[in-house]
Amino acid sequence: MELAKDLKIAKTPFEKILVYAKYNIWYEAITDLAKLRLTEPNNFIFKKTWIDFFTKIIWIYKTFLKNQLLEA
Repeated sequence: MELAKDLKIAKTPFEKILVYAKYNIWYEAITDLAKLRLTEPNNFIFKKTWIDFFTKIIWIYKTFLKNQLLEA
């Protein structure tokens, strides 16, 4: 399984977060990133990743809703 392999290769908690996001496992990605942000609230990379994740999630949600409306 690629996910298990990628998680095993990840060396840091942040790398694990990126693996979760790669496989669209958003609950774990966001939960773990929130924990990192609490430990380092001024870390620019964590802030930017937080914004990028939510931008991606909003895009996915809007796309899903658009497709639902087109099918109705």
